Amino acid sequence: MSTRVLIVDNNLLDLEAVKEALAEAGFDAVVEVALDAPEAIAVIDAVADERSAPELVLVDLRLSVGSGLDVVRRVRCDARLGDVPVAVMSGVLDTGDREACLAAGADRVDVKPRRFAEQVALAREWARMLRVPLAERRAPAASAPAAGARPGRQLHLAELSRADVLDLQDRLRPRLRAARSLEDAAQALVRCLCVDFASSTVLTRMFVTLPFATLPEDLRRAAWSVVERQALQSAMRDQTPVLTLLSTCGREPAWCDRRESRGHVATPLSSRSFVDSIPMIARMLQDMGLDLGLQTDGDPYIERVLGAGWVGLFYVGDALTARDDRGRRIIPAVDFVERYGVRTVFGLGKAYANGSIASLVAFTSAIVPRERVEALVPIMNLFKAETLRFVNDGAIFRAEPTAGVEPAA
Repeated sequence: MSTRVLIVDNNLLDLEAVKEALAEAGFDAVVEVALDAPEAIAVIDAVADERSAPELVLVDLRLSVGSGLDVVRRVRCDARLGDVPVAVMSGVLDTGDREACLAAGADRVDVKPRRFAEQVALAREWARMLRVPLAERRAPAASAPAAGARPGRQLHLAELSRADVLDLQDRLRPRLRAARSLEDAAQALVRCLCVDFASSTVLTRMFVTLPFATLPEDLRRAAWSVVERQALQSAMRDQTPVLTLLSTCGREPAWCDRRESRGHVATPLSSRSFVDSIPMIARMLQDMGLDLGLQTDGDPYIERVLGAGWVGLFYVGDALTARDDRGRRIIPAVDFVERYGVRTVFGLGKAYANGSIASLVAFTSAIVPRERVEALVPIMNLFKAETLRFVNDGAIFRAEPTAGVEPAA
């Protein structure tokens, strides 16, 4: 059976050498080539399911556009790629390169062989990786970055500059324009943040408020299960806004597909008392200036109260210590906070004229000053500008069946 191999290298001679070595080592390989990091990420984003995903990824560390580290992080952020082996190569390894690659999720890092026989021997090592489970392949250094770690040239949210934001916009814009739905665009945004800020982000998600009646069947069922548990049936209307998970990306594979999520998938904002019972959502709505007591049926609320230029900001400086005015933890998931070293949690919201509000929420492993979070506002402005067409056309979710998704238990 053929093995699907993705090779990312902008050196054409090296590309051909790798292909020949794979053949000499006995690989029956179906090779797909990407010349730089954005092209490789586009290939990965286009993967339809596990059956079409690469089974082996070979990456040059130094590419003409982007870095091999970007590709490694993107692979490790995609649940569909599971435990796909990733090998990084480079003509020269500088101090810290190997550690940075392993921290990003690479299985092995090698200097490019000069002799063909050595290249073939290395290809046989790649073949061995295909037969070894992920847990046995990965060295301890290959685990998720620790709180505050900054491998290689990795960006860090706590040190975000205006230049970083401009670069992020430039990388994100073509991905947003290539999207075919609001969900695609939202996934492009959260993946971009997870990859670029892998050392300081734990989990990044995008939510959107949608009227209950417009949700797909699986999400209506998920929302209704919440309603039934809280005995809120009498408060529900077709136009009741539901805070709906649109995209997700994080350090665990299960956090990179919204269909794998089991919490906060569809939360009906049906009453003040119910929302107030969820500390994080209550604080987020409060910080963003959203009042459930206002009329939310249709666009007058958005146009009159928020305005087209509105950006909501939700900020929790330190999840370990932050409490609301009732003494409750604002981020109540203590096990999650402690296990992953979650510190600053923030959100940014943008409103559409039809009443929907898109909210980016990030759980980070660093203390991120509020002014650094505010520096990301242009990213949300860009996201809204590039996604107006989806909201206007009702193209919210990907055009694929979701009937098999079960509501949160």
